[in-house]
This record gives sequence, C-alpha cells and structure tokens, in this order.
Amino acid sequence: MSRKAFVSMTILALAAAIPVAEAGSGKSQGRYATHNTMAETTELPDGGSVVVGHFKQFTFADDARHPIDNGAQDCTGVTRLAADGNTVSASGSCFGTDEDGDRMSWWWRQEETGTTACPIACGVWGFFAGDGKYEGIKGGGTWKVTARIQDGGAGVWKGEYSTP
Repeated sequence: MSRKAFVSMTILALAAAIPVAEAGSGKSQGRYATHNTMAETTELPDGGSVVVGHFKQFTFADDARHPIDNGAQDCTGVTRLAADGNTVSASGSCFGTDEDGDRMSWWWRQEETGTTACPIACGVWGFFAGDGKYEGIKGGGTWKVTARIQDGGAGVWKGEYSTP
C-alpha cells in the first residue's frame, strides 16, 4: 500500500470522533487522535484504489465529566482513491465501550477535502446504536482533521446528542 493511501485512510479515520453523554441532551465538542492498526489496498483497473482499514481512536472532551473523555474506540473505514491519489469518497463506523461497559456506535462520512475551509478532511457523523445508558441515543455533528501524524491524525469534533 502506498504511503499516500495509508495517510488518506488515517485522515478519514479521524471522522470517528463522536460525542457520547449521560442521559439527557446537549451540545459537545472536543479533540481526537487516531492510530492506524491495519490497512489493505486493492488497486482498481482505472489506476485508483480502495483502502479498507482499521484504526484506534482516542477521544477527549472539553468536559471531564463526559463519558468518552479519555476514551478509546475501534473504528473501520473504506476509502476510494482516484488514480491521482485524491480521495473520491470515504466512510466508516466506530464502536466504543465506556468504563461501565455500556456500548455505543456511530457512522462517519467525509464531505469535503482540499478546500480553504477544509484543507485536509472534514465530514459528518451520527449515532446508529447503543446499549445500557446509550440505548436509543440519537445525535450527530461534524468533524475536521487538523493535523496529519505518523500512521494517524488529529482533529476536532462538535455535535449534539440525546439519550432517553
């Protein structure tokens, strides 16, 4: 796999920084970092490629009481790269378990890259499942990659949540 494909997968992995909170609703924001643990590239006939990867994400919330503050998640992603190495599309899912053993999961999708407002990568996310205190969790928001790091990346997230 090329370094550019690996870096693209890492950047897209950053999409997973999703807030989770105690019962109730509100707005959250924070920072995250990712580390790629596996990436497999399939070359396509048109010169492009598809990268399937797995990464660990470490999430930090501005509020230390936030359940995912200092949390770690397992994430997967699929990135379609054009022949020139630019990202065509990227999306994936993340799965987290808090210190009480309650689980949550969310999807992520890249929406923009290589623009003045979003030089590296930006996108959206939304919850799709949870159990325990996260059963019925809803919400979503945005993410933005702010730095590339070796075998990963870092960024910021914002979002809203609600739990029954």
